[in-house]
Amino acid sequence: MGLFQERPLSKRTTANERAMAKVHALFHGAGRGADLPSAKGTVYGLLNAVTEFVDHERRARSFYHRLDSA
Repeated sequence: MGLFQERPLSKRTTANERAMAKVHALFHGAGRGADLPSAKGTVYGLLNAVTEFVDHERRARSFYHRLDSA
């Protein structure tokens, strides 16, 4: 038995990994304007990818939750 053991993936961990993968894809060309020279490979491009994910990709549980996150 080792000191560090793998934990089974929870639903939350899997959802977080999917969200990170989506933001990564948006940053690397799948997002709106990701290929523009002013955004490609920059922190500004990463900000745009996160903003696009939060505003257009992430599922809102309710109408009020959607308004809260905007």
